Amino acid sequence: DHLNGSISDHIRTVNISCQDAAISDLPNNSLDAVFTDPPYFGNVQYAELMDFCYVWLKRLVGQTSQAFEAVSTRNADELTGNVDMGRDLDHFTEGLSAVFRRMSKALKPGAPLAFTYHHNKIEAYYPVAVAILDAGLTCSASLPCPAEMGASIHINGTGSSIIDTVFVCRSTGIMQRKWLADSPDDVARIVKEDLAHLRAGNVKPTSSDIRCITFGHLIRLAIWSLRSEWDKNRPTASRLADVANWLQRFGGQDEVEKFIEINTTAATKDMPLFAVHERVAEYGAEYANVYGPRQIPHGEAGVVAIFMDCLLNNQPCIIYHFPEEPEGMIRDYCFVGDVVRANMMALETGTGMAFNIGTGREIRTQALFDAIFRTMAKRVPLDEDLAVPARALARKGDLSRSCLKIDLAREKLGWQPKNSLEEGLVKTLDWRIRD
Repeated sequence: DHLNGSISDHIRTVNISCQDAAISDLPNNSLDAVFTDPPYFGNVQYAELMDFCYVWLKRLVGQTSQAFEAVSTRNADELTGNVDMGRDLDHFTEGLSAVFRRMSKALKPGAPLAFTYHHNKIEAYYPVAVAILDAGLTCSASLPCPAEMGASIHINGTGSSIIDTVFVCRSTGIMQRKWLADSPDDVARIVKEDLAHLRAGNVKPTSSDIRCITFGHLIRLAIWSLRSEWDKNRPTASRLADVANWLQRFGGQDEVEKFIEINTTAATKDMPLFAVHERVAEYGAEYANVYGPRQIPHGEAGVVAIFMDCLLNNQPCIIYHFPEEPEGMIRDYCFVGDVVRANMMALETGTGMAFNIGTGREIRTQALFDAIFRTMAKRVPLDEDLAVPARALARKGDLSRSCLKIDLAREKLGWQPKNSLEEGLVKTLDWRIRD
């Protein structure tokens, strides 16, 4: 596979190995991110049912295949709870910790280890906290995410949660102040914000979902509070007890839910799952037309990337316009680096206000094309016939004019764009040529 089509010399490879991740051969400080899905602590039905599939596959493939040499899929080292096989919470903790410690060494400083997890009992979260702390990581975010379908055979009718917590962990980085909590009341505030976002997407949180969301935040806070004095060399049972004792002192799920009005019948009607209907103010920013490195040139959005991609591939560009505006539509083009800086400043100020993020400069599509062509002609050979773009009438849904007023961002954030259109185009082209 190649990045950015045929113009890239960089080849991506995929390596698949079936082995214990704790002993994987990965160079230290080499990974940009690790994404994983730790096993569910309980030994759920489909884990054992897999043996039935294994037996029939073994008959079909043949017993001479190395992959089917074992009697069954069961493995003494698998990380699931099973009393009959002598695998308890300590076993689960030690295995998870070994993997996280190995991945932590392989990650670059500040790079994320992200995974999803949920369980109906808080005790099953203790190993997660211990593993993260043993690895020298801090949980910078715990985000609720719809995961399992309620109709799944093993949870249908059981009242189990369908919400996972996505834990994002790093060795160094930034924690949002609003995600820190000093009391069960503070945790309830965070949980209620999460519930509001889920309902905005037409997800209907149950009491079990609320419990699992609360567990995720409590574990994140336990990690935050215990990290400075954590001793990974203490016995496993003692480390698990440290997490349990902190949660008891802080106040557990029952204390948090005293401050949450649980209404399992409230739901948004006649909306598809994940439809979003919150106000812009709840996100905190309204963006102009953002462009820059890594923008995808496929589709109808991202005109800078589309024009550059066409010119690099010796294809004509198309300017869509209204009959009375042959030079194209008016837009406000803002470089992605300036948008990122605005987001960081908004997070740091924590005002909760909504800001327009753009340049306030109106540019027609023809003027944008001319600027792109001039920038590229200085760096790469272009066919002069491509200097005159094709024309097509505006499509359904196109706006004649869109430009943002950014006075409030200047006043409240002290932000303004640093990159002119010409500077932003040069940076974008540098990335496209390099990658």
